[in-house]
Amino acid sequence: MDLHLRDKRVLITGSSSGLGAAIAKALAKEGAIVVIHGRKEEQANKVAQEISKNGGQAVVAIGDLTTNEGASQVAQKILSTLDGVEILVNNAGSYEDHSWIDSKPEEWAKVYNANVISMVRVIQLLVPQLKAADILFLKNVQSTWLKSYFSSLVRITNPNSRFVTLT
Repeated sequence: MDLHLRDKRVLITGSSSGLGAAIAKALAKEGAIVVIHGRKEEQANKVAQEISKNGGQAVVAIGDLTTNEGASQVAQKILSTLDGVEILVNNAGSYEDHSWIDSKPEEWAKVYNANVISMVRVIQLLVPQLKAADILFLKNVQSTWLKSYFSSLVRITNPNSRFVTLT
């Protein structure tokens, strides 16, 4: 299948394992230059090496997106190495297995930071160079409000952009 991704630069957050790694491998097979992101360098390098071994191109960017410093590290690596990305797949996130009754507000805040605020950090850091992007993928956007917000953000950055949500 040709998704017309040859040489498109793609950041997949949380791609050092699991679903994110699978997305990165699939996009690399389509010819995209993928940025493997994670908090554990050894894991991220392993995914990148597997992609390279199979003929793909991968760059590793390490950083904890739940902090401003970590998100900045990731953005700086991408901007200095690839001059930005054209496609963003927000896959990083976490889930605490607690019941509504047993969960403390601090636990919900931690999950919200990991699943929503981290996504906002990445978008804000990369928006200046995303203005010229043809495609912006956002994944793990669950609420109608967020879909609406990010959809309008994409229209503002580039009226020709296509907004795709993968949930």
